[in-house]
Amino acid sequence: MHPRSAIRSAVCASLVFLACAWPTPGVSGMATGSEASTAGTPGVDAPDLRSRYVEGVGGVPLNVIEAGQAGKPTIVFIHGLGQSHLSWEPQLRSALAREFHLVAYDLRGHGNSGKPWLAEDYEAPATWAGDLARVLKATQAERPLLVTWSYGTWVAVDFLKGHPPEALAGLVMIGGLGGLWVPEPATTQERSAEGERLSQMTASGWLGDNFAAGEGINRFFVRQPVDQVWSQRTAAVNAMLAPYVRPLILMRSFDNSGAMGRMGLPTWIVVGSLDVTLPIADAQALQHRLPDAQLTVFEGSGHLPFAEDPERFNQHLAAFAREALTGM
Repeated sequence: MHPRSAIRSAVCASLVFLACAWPTPGVSGMATGSEASTAGTPGVDAPDLRSRYVEGVGGVPLNVIEAGQAGKPTIVFIHGLGQSHLSWEPQLRSALAREFHLVAYDLRGHGNSGKPWLAEDYEAPATWAGDLARVLKATQAERPLLVTWSYGTWVAVDFLKGHPPEALAGLVMIGGLGGLWVPEPATTQERSAEGERLSQMTASGWLGDNFAAGEGINRFFVRQPVDQVWSQRTAAVNAMLAPYVRPLILMRSFDNSGAMGRMGLPTWIVVGSLDVTLPIADAQALQHRLPDAQLTVFEGSGHLPFAEDPERFNQHLAAFAREALTGM
């Protein structure tokens, strides 16, 4: 198999399940001063969350959520395919917001961000990198720590291909390797059949199928009990990625192996021991090739250790962020 085909095959195997609005009048994709406070999830800290729109590449409006005080060391969260800033609720609504400036945004085509419908709006890695650069500028996030999950790891490496490592204080890669290393597909016949079924449901024009697919995706990936409100929200938000967007995103190049030499920054690789998309051996293979990387395996977790074991994850993240952002 041609190397590019092998990369695409492996990536699609791990992303297809997670892939599985036009801007509000008067917003026009430009940054606004509007803020929205939301109620907290029971049992955790509930800092006010602020929202605004930032103009992305090509004028696409990007929905940006912030918690914590601007000007403090910044952590930027980038979600996976088919998800949104809600993925990071266990972090945004935690004690992390007292110590850090937290920023999360909906990728183009996702959540409350704009949903253009041309291939050119999704297929260039530089477009995803450009969106991130504009979010960092708008939120005054200087040398932030990027926390990325699944497809978000690709967006981070896309950014690093056009910026020096010094632009970031560090990188966290959860459940994905950003195309730096091609993982072996970790599927069984049963999982392949379930994946195909979910893929067909996400591609359906009937919203009933789309919502059911989101629930199935959560069952497929999650291996530990999670907050039910969080689970319901993230299952529903899968339906906000329009069926026409999914194949356009998968048209992009997923080979970022040429960026390995630009990865000279503190890196924390996180993998769940029961993640069906990323074998531990592949995470270890990347760690051995990155001089400043450390690896943590979350035993018993699936593809989302930050939601399946949030207390432990947040403790590890706070320690890593303190060292990367402040040297403490």
